[in-house]
Amino acid sequence: MTLLKFCLLVLLASVPVFCLLSVGFFVYLLKVDKLRGALMMYQADVAIATIVYGTQQRTLSGICGKNKKAGVGHYRVIANFINRLASLVGDGPLHCERADDWEIKNGLDY
Repeated sequence: MTLLKFCLLVLLASVPVFCLLSVGFFVYLLKVDKLRGALMMYQADVAIATIVYGTQQRTLSGICGKNKKAGVGHYRVIANFINRLASLVGDGPLHCERADDWEIKNGLDY
């Protein structure tokens, strides 16, 4: 899958999710109710991965982290972008890589 095709798929998959629940709403929830905001962001991450990759429980973050660790070139760029976004809302470093590790640990890597 080319980088352009991947970006278009992610964009198309994320439009319905972010139309219903805007990023501003997520950030607001993270400030007001951290648990609810984090859960809603996680569900949006799963929804995008489900639409793009057909997975049931993997996240886009985890998939990008897995492929970044495997050395797939364009995933490195995408994972770094997601890592930066995650750090803006208060997550620690290497969000995608940690998401992949968590999914493997919990048996979600299939």
